[in-house]
Amino acid sequence: MGAYPTHLPAHLGAQQTLTVARRTLRDAEAIWLLALDSGAAAALEPGLDGGGLFAFSRSFRLRSYTIAPRVAPSGVIHVSLAKVPIGFSGSVTVSGAGVAHGTLTLRDGELVGKLR
Repeated sequence: MGAYPTHLPAHLGAQQTLTVARRTLRDAEAIWLLALDSGAAAALEPGLDGGGLFAFSRSFRLRSYTIAPRVAPSGVIHVSLAKVPIGFSGSVTVSGAGVAHGTLTLRDGELVGKLR
């Protein structure tokens, strides 16, 4: 996954925001797996730069979950354990100061949508 972005330009365009949102969701998927590997039925995990991830057995909810300044996705991601690798699907709304805003949909490893 590479290093987490620690400094971002004052304004991010749609493609830059999408790149950070994609990395944020990959991080959230990994955090969900680690949180539930502990044996807990549910867990609350903080984002590296703010917000939180609420992990449940078959889904997780993001509330302004950030791994980098300002790019803050919120939404619900569902988990399918019937697939190998594990399948993630759902949608998030991306917000934050100085970033492109919009709704993105995650399905079969693809993150698509329109950011403005």
